[in-house]
Amino acid sequence: MKRSLFLVVVASLIIAACGVPEQTSVEPQIAETAIKETSSPVPTAPLPPTRTPEPTTSAPIILTGSGDSVIDFEKWDGPGLIRIKYIGDGNFSIRNYPANSADYYDLLVNIIGSYEGIRPLDFFDGENTARLEITASGQWEIQILPFAYITSVFLPSTYQGTGDDVIAFPGNSPDLLKIDASQATSNFVILSFTPDGRNLIVNEIAPYTGTTILDPETMVLVIEAKGPWSLEITTK
Repeated sequence: MKRSLFLVVVASLIIAACGVPEQTSVEPQIAETAIKETSSPVPTAPLPPTRTPEPTTSAPIILTGSGDSVIDFEKWDGPGLIRIKYIGDGNFSIRNYPANSADYYDLLVNIIGSYEGIRPLDFFDGENTARLEITASGQWEIQILPFAYITSVFLPSTYQGTGDDVIAFPGNSPDLLKIDASQATSNFVILSFTPDGRNLIVNEIAPYTGTTILDPETMVLVIEAKGPWSLEITTK
């Protein structure tokens, strides 16, 4: 099993002081694809969860375009998040690749119709995304974000979301995970990350409700969903 590269540094990242990173110039040569910087922070999740970044020299990379595209870019070393918004019909998919390789890391998104969500990026040893392959018929915007932009949930807490998301636990150790995906549709998946790697917690067809035990060393949850859901995370 691959061990998670980001877990070596995740604890310091998710409890660091607040601040917005300065932007750096990104100038890949991509035909008919707009690449721009942003000084605006990623929208903040309702309190108590927060999505405020720590001070860092890593700047978000913002990619915009439409239709099928292949984009090369230079990203910082280490883990991150990829926030994706697509408006259109037909199949929409994104694969991420290393530099100089035809073998992709992950199928980050594969859906019919419009999409908005957050996915993990480069969470494992040896991963360093340098190219995205996008299949689309409409307009899309992709934000490649430093890991410090992750939503932090301080336990015990209830967190509500819609669609794909990634959340971190910077405080107390979790115990029970109570899930309400009764208004969601399609496949509903939750993955947990601990210092030992990745674990499949839930893999059900929504609507779904249930309760499961979390490893007390769980640091991050990755949710894959279509529609709204709610998580209640308790501690002992």
